[in-house]
Amino acid sequence: MSGAIDNLGANLIFLASQPRAGSTLLQRMLGANPQMHTTPEPWFMLEPCYALKTGGRTADYEAGGWARQARDEFLGRIGGRAALVAGLRAMACSVYGAALGPSGKARFLDKTPRYYAILPELAEVFPQAHIVVLLRNPLAVLCSVVRTWVQTHPPGPGRRRGHYAWERMPSYRDDLLAAPRLLATAPVVPGRVHTLRYEDLVGEPAATLRGLCARLSLPFDAAMLRGDQAGMPASWFGDPAAEQRHPAADTAHASRWTEDVRDPALWRLCADYLQYLERDVPSLLGYDAGALHAALDAARPSALQRLATRGLSEVLGRALRGPGTT
Repeated sequence: MSGAIDNLGANLIFLASQPRAGSTLLQRMLGANPQMHTTPEPWFMLEPCYALKTGGRTADYEAGGWARQARDEFLGRIGGRAALVAGLRAMACSVYGAALGPSGKARFLDKTPRYYAILPELAEVFPQAHIVVLLRNPLAVLCSVVRTWVQTHPPGPGRRRGHYAWERMPSYRDDLLAAPRLLATAPVVPGRVHTLRYEDLVGEPAATLRGLCARLSLPFDAAMLRGDQAGMPASWFGDPAAEQRHPAADTAHASRWTEDVRDPALWRLCADYLQYLERDVPSLLGYDAGALHAALDAARPSALQRLATRGLSEVLGRALRGPGTT
């Protein structure tokens, strides 16, 4: 099947996660497999799959909902939702085939973290595709989001606090509030939806990759442990630092958040986030809530230091009301 996309997606792999959860690292490791072709984040299936949802998007042409009503009336005459799914599948096969064909490889990996929003729809359009759900301690994700995209000056010698452009935070609202719940409720498709933890990937990369390869029916190759992936095009999307570091060097990143929260600003955000997650995602994606509380308690700033901090709802521009908040 080299160069062509199977009609039901048997040679497609989708990788979804919260941003800053290690998806670029895993992409580079999988992309080093001789059978695999991948590119920087396509974001391609988001718009098509939202056509299968009943809400969640607006467009200039909607005209108060008439566009959807007319479309549904039309589809009702030719097979309804099944006709739409078949059409989306044919379109996606054509586009992914154009990406895979020139590579001469057998399988295509689409790594787009925000596919967390369309996991049921992806499984519907491509019932034979593999979907890898990559999880990371959500407090570590929050710290990484802030440190990478919001922090303008890090803490330094004699300066415990960093400086932050908090006006950037609303852009990551769904990544922080909606994504954990959507990842935790990913569709259960035996043999097709696979959950993986970032901490396992960097802690035991060989065993974790071998296990994932077995589930993906992908032969393991030692090059995957090095993440060697020559020819990956440069892109604004993804983690550019991952291109320069050896995967094994990421081990320390799993616990870096416990140092980050020594900044009172990040401590306050993490404390609020943990409280929110305990309401919205009771399982905390499988992470030990007691251990997370203990780590925060160990770094607790004084009441005076907390006075100058901002709450998570303030920086996100949305009250945290509990289950379903986005």
